[in-house]
Amino acid sequence: DVIVDCGLMSTGFEQWKEQGPDSMVGFAPGKLDFWTSNYKWNDACVGECVYNLIFTSKGAFLSRNYYALYNSDAFQSLREIADKSIPGEDLLMSYVFYSEHF
Repeated sequence: DVIVDCGLMSTGFEQWKEQGPDSMVGFAPGKLDFWTSNYKWNDACVGECVYNLIFTSKGAFLSRNYYALYNSDAFQSLREIADKSIPGEDLLMSYVFYSEHF
């Protein structure tokens, strides 16, 4: 699990409010390699950090609308797959979020 101190939590919330309700601010970034389906999360970063997902179950701010979308019929078959994998829900929520933006 991730322990986020109150100062960082407050800063994250302020960043989320500043960026608007369609943004996502989280505390456990990750990187999914789309070619191998391997993922890493919370690794120490050297140089420029590039992440392509947020593990929302470890702490994140995002609109409740994304949870409604996540639980919609549109993502039912993907939720069934995600339920079989420990990080599946986090990966699917990032997919839901990005599917609305890109």
